[in-house]
Amino acid sequence: MATHWTDKRASVAMVGAELRERGWTLYGWRDDQSDSMTDYYSPASWAGVAERGGVVACVDVSAHTAQQSGEVEKRTGPLADGPCSPCNGTGKEPRDVPDMVSIVMLTGQRMVDPGHKAGDPCHWCTGTGQRQEYRQIDGPRWPAFQANPKGAVWHVEIAGRVLASGVGVFAVASERWGDHGRPKLAALVDRIEAAARGCAMRPAANPGDPTAPAIVRPSSTGRAGFVEVVFCAKPDEATRDELKAAGFRWSRFSSAWYGPAGALPARYGAPCAAVEAIIRDPGEDAADRWQEVSQ
Repeated sequence: MATHWTDKRASVAMVGAELRERGWTLYGWRDDQSDSMTDYYSPASWAGVAERGGVVACVDVSAHTAQQSGEVEKRTGPLADGPCSPCNGTGKEPRDVPDMVSIVMLTGQRMVDPGHKAGDPCHWCTGTGQRQEYRQIDGPRWPAFQANPKGAVWHVEIAGRVLASGVGVFAVASERWGDHGRPKLAALVDRIEAAARGCAMRPAANPGDPTAPAIVRPSSTGRAGFVEVVFCAKPDEATRDELKAAGFRWSRFSSAWYGPAGALPARYGAPCAAVEAIIRDPGEDAADRWQEVSQ
C-alpha cells in the first residue's frame, strides 16, 4: 500500500528534527503550529535541506524545491507597526467580544458565549499593544543544492557533487507515535551522517569521467573488511567489468559499488592506515573514529 502524503511529510520533518539535534542547520523549517484548543492542525514541516560544514543533505527534495538553491529564503512574519487601535495601545481587551453562538437543544434558547472578556489580553494584538502586520521578510540564504537523484529519497553533496544517496525516509513515520525509541530514524540519520563523514575520503582516478574522481570509503553497513566505491558519474563498461571481476557489486541501498577492500584495484589508491584500521575492525566507536579521520 502506498504511503500517505501526510506520513511522508511527517517522516521528512522527523528526519529534519533529528539532524537539527545533531548540529545541522535546517532550511525551510516550520515549527508545529497546531492548537488543540481551537482544533487547528498544522504540524511541523521541512523543505528537506540541511547544511553542516559545507556538506549539504537533501531529503525528499524535488526539482521545485531545488529552485531555491542559492536564493534568499522568504519568510512570513509579524512586524510591529504602531499602537493597536482597538485597545489604544494598552494591550487589554476593551470590552466583551462574543466568540461563538450556540443553540441549547433542550430549551431552544439562543445563548452567546463571550470568547474575550474586558481586561483580557487584546485579541487583536495578543496583548502586545502594537498593531501587527504580517509581511514577507528575508531569511538566510539557501546553500547550493540539487534535487534528489532518480530512485533516491535522500542524498549528500558537496559543491554540486552527489557523494551518496539512498532510500528509507518514509519508513520512519511508523515511529512518530511510539515512546519506545526510534531505531529506524536513528539508523537513517546515522547513514546520512556517515555519508557526510565520507566526504574526506581519498579520491582516485575515474576512467569514465576524468574530471569527476571516485571516492573510496568504508562500508556504510559497518561490515569489516569491505569498502564502497562512489562515482560522480556512471562509470564506463570497462570500469564496471573490472569492479565485477574484483568481486564488487552495485548497491542500490548506498548508491555505491560494494566489495572486499583487499580486492580493490590498485589504481584506486590505498586508504591511509587510520582508514584501514576502521575497515578491518569497525567496532562500536567506528563513527567517532571515522569523524577524527575526516577532520
